[in-house]
Amino acid sequence: MAVFEEAEGLYRIPVFTPFDTPQTNVYVLRGDRIGLVDTGLRHPKARDDLLGGLRSLGVRHEHVEVVVVTHAHVDHAGMACDFTGAEILIGRRDAHKVRDFPGHLRAYAAAMRRLTEPWGVPGFLADSVEDLFTDMISMGGSVPHVRELVQGGILSGLGPDLEVYELPGHTEGLVALFRAADGVLLSSDHLLAEITPNPGLYVEGTSPPRSGLADYIRSLDTLRRLPVARVLPGHGAPFGGAQERIEEIEAHHEARLEVVRKAAGRGRSVFEISAHMFPHVRAEHAFLALREVYGHVEILLEQGRLARRMEGSVEIVKAA
Repeated sequence: MAVFEEAEGLYRIPVFTPFDTPQTNVYVLRGDRIGLVDTGLRHPKARDDLLGGLRSLGVRHEHVEVVVVTHAHVDHAGMACDFTGAEILIGRRDAHKVRDFPGHLRAYAAAMRRLTEPWGVPGFLADSVEDLFTDMISMGGSVPHVRELVQGGILSGLGPDLEVYELPGHTEGLVALFRAADGVLLSSDHLLAEITPNPGLYVEGTSPPRSGLADYIRSLDTLRRLPVARVLPGHGAPFGGAQERIEEIEAHHEARLEVVRKAAGRGRSVFEISAHMFPHVRAEHAFLALREVYGHVEILLEQGRLARRMEGSVEIVKAA
């Protein structure tokens, strides 16, 4: 079983995920108490990976006293409900999602379905959106008594103190944990070595739903101010050079804005722009591509670099 010691009292266990990302990293913190950062999803292989890794560290399931869920995506939060003897912590703006996990997924699917018309998504593809999220319900469970984490909170007893940083964008409530003692940043999916996280779609309390991309880009500034020596990400291998990686991501999104603006040309829907930019995307990834384009369209509209009009029920954007 693969277990990696990444820092003093801090171990990484990569666990299975069925999605097209590297394995999800679960981190074990050993101090006066034993804690986990993320859990992986509910799947026999993921459970075997996690429990096998814990056994190799001499840790039993019931020894875990604290579970920090960095954000409410099923590949990070799915097995949190199985740690019934532990205190479960999550960012305040994602807490409602794990308190009623099936309800959240159904509401999210319904919101996505409503967006397919103004985005100009063909009916056969629009009809599949609810199936995507229905399939995820079995991969996680609710945690009714989750405790909320807030910006600046301190987690003690799990080795050197960890400070909580709210980094909205990939989800509304994603949190990272920073150990000032050694400069270790548990970055979750906010900062990854080789890929950029898909922007979240905020569906609660906003109509129409809005993209988290602008929040994500602003949140990079929060990390820029930290003296990070080593990044322990939610997927993939740990890495250094956090400041350089932040600059790469910012440059990527700035370039992508111009690509989207040019793709809009004299007028296209979000779906048409997405199909132009990602012509070979698989059907199950189409909604990730649409969310990516939608985030950039929102920013370009705010900057005045795109203009919009309605053609029936479909929103058309064009280069301004």
